[in-house]
Amino acid sequence: PIFIEGLRIVLPMSFVIASGYLIVHRVMPYAEDERWGAVCLALAAAGCLYGFASFLLVVLMKWLLIGRYRGGAHPMWSPFVWLSEAVTCVYESLAVPNFLDFLRGTTLLPWALRLLGARIGRRVFMDTTDLTEFDCVSIGEEAELNHSSGPQTHLFEDRVMKIGDIRLGARATVGPAATLQD
Repeated sequence: PIFIEGLRIVLPMSFVIASGYLIVHRVMPYAEDERWGAVCLALAAAGCLYGFASFLLVVLMKWLLIGRYRGGAHPMWSPFVWLSEAVTCVYESLAVPNFLDFLRGTTLLPWALRLLGARIGRRVFMDTTDLTEFDCVSIGEEAELNHSSGPQTHLFEDRVMKIGDIRLGARATVGPAATLQD
C-alpha cells in the first residue's frame, strides 16, 4: 500500500517538479543571451512535450499496473482497487489538465483514449475526459458526449468496487454533466 500511495500522491508532484527543473535548466541559457524568440519557442515546445509525456506516463502506468480492465467486484482493500485509484489519480492530476483537456472537442481525444483501452467509434464528438476504467467503455460511431458528461463504469457499494461495461450506441447524445450507468 505504501508504494501504491506513493504512486498516487508523490509521483504526480515529482513529475511536475522534475519537468519544471529540466525546462528551466534548458531554457535559461537562451534567456541569459536575451534570445527571447528562442525562449518563447523553447517554452512552447517544452509545454507540448510536458503534456504529451504526462499522458504517456499514464498510458504506461495503466498497461503495466492494471492491464485490461474487466467487469467484476473487488474489495476496497485489494491491491487492484489501490492500483486502479493510483492510475485514476495520475490520469486526473497529470494527463487531463496538461494534455487531454486541450484535445476536448477534437478528433484527437478519441484517439488518445483508445491508447488507454477505450473502444470509440469514428466521428465521435467528446467534450469530456471523464473516463476511468477505459476498457469497459464502448462508444458507437458519431456519438456525442457533451461537457462534463461521462460513463460511470464503477461504483463503490458496501466497501466493494463494482465494475461494469458501459455501451453507448451509434449517434447517441449524452447531455452536459450527465452520467451514464449500466
